[in-house]
Amino acid sequence: MAHDDATARQLQSHVADVLAPLVALDGGRLEWVGLSDDVASLRLGGACRGCPGQRTTLEEVVLPSLRA
Repeated sequence: MAHDDATARQLQSHVADVLAPLVALDGGRLEWVGLSDDVASLRLGGACRGCPGQRTTLEEVVLPSLRA
């Protein structure tokens, strides 16, 4: 999937407006890093750092939402 600046802005907005607030409900932090070669880079922090549920959050919440 090729991307452009509009796609990156749309994904960044989705992370900031939808996903980050969900992660923050449990004390975590989700930050947009960027989009390169069709790969979105995000950073988890706060309560997510070292949390055993981190993988589940990514695989069952973040990834499906970004793909949609």
